[in-house]
Amino acid sequence: MLLANPAEYAVLDALEAHVVDQGANLTVTDVKSTGGTLIREQVGDAWLASPVQVYLDLMHGEGRARDLAKHLRRERIGF
Repeated sequence: MLLANPAEYAVLDALEAHVVDQGANLTVTDVKSTGGTLIREQVGDAWLASPVQVYLDLMHGEGRARDLAKHLRRERIGF
């Protein structure tokens, strides 16, 4: 995994994240733009994708992604 700066490696290390071939429960996406069109929310010092964006991404995923999307929708988004 190639990341932009050492802070990103530190975060993944703190989470004890590692690369897998299948069954990932964490996805890191490199976003080139920092423009206003990004859907995000700030939690403390970290910027995270909004729950709605994660839901939409999961709905386009494979495997158990749709189940995760439905769970996220019920538990975090509320519809």
